[in-house]
Amino acid sequence: MLILCKKKLLAIGSIPEIKSKEKFYPLRIIPTMVLFLLLFLCSSSLLKAAEKTSPNYSIHYDGYARHFPFYPLIDPLGKKHSINQFLGKITVFIVSVPNMTQGKKQEKWARLLGEDPKTKLPDDVALILVEDISHAGFFKGLALSHIKKNFNANSRPFPVLDMNGTLTHELGVPKNTTQILIYDKSGNLYQVEKNLDNIELTLNRIHKAIQRLEREKKRFANSST
Repeated sequence: MLILCKKKLLAIGSIPEIKSKEKFYPLRIIPTMVLFLLLFLCSSSLLKAAEKTSPNYSIHYDGYARHFPFYPLIDPLGKKHSINQFLGKITVFIVSVPNMTQGKKQEKWARLLGEDPKTKLPDDVALILVEDISHAGFFKGLALSHIKKNFNANSRPFPVLDMNGTLTHELGVPKNTTQILIYDKSGNLYQVEKNLDNIELTLNRIHKAIQRLEREKKRFANSST
């Protein structure tokens, strides 16, 4: 693109010397105007090219965290984990509430994405289950006991306790709902699944998103070597 612009500028040639400045003044500014116009068009073209090749394919979702919130993740044993440890990985959050209305839904999606051989996510994708304990109601004690009982270092999805609902709020997920958020390897929001009723359609969208991000991850790795 820059070479093409250079050729166009050379084609203009030098500004001719005009003896009568008053009579031919408009002719003197024409080459300058053409030069400015060509530079503007070249800059616009380069910007458009940069946008097309940008590695950030995140989609804007109003109200949702555009990037990993800087908030510690607390496992069922009370140990804190930095969310930054997932940078460099595609990360999927299942954000839910362990209560009567959302309990079965979160268990279903935890099984589909973390355990079922036919539908689970690739092992190199981080899968985190955010449990909003603040809206568990009467099930709070029972939920905590159940989560701790079934937790181990290799749990998939990896359960995180959101005791006061802060993490859920920071992620932008409405209270008392179950939603799935997908972040790319740079920690940027890529996709949000709000309506999980159609299991087959939702699984298809999630896996396609993961495949696209995996391809981009490999492309980036190859270009940096």
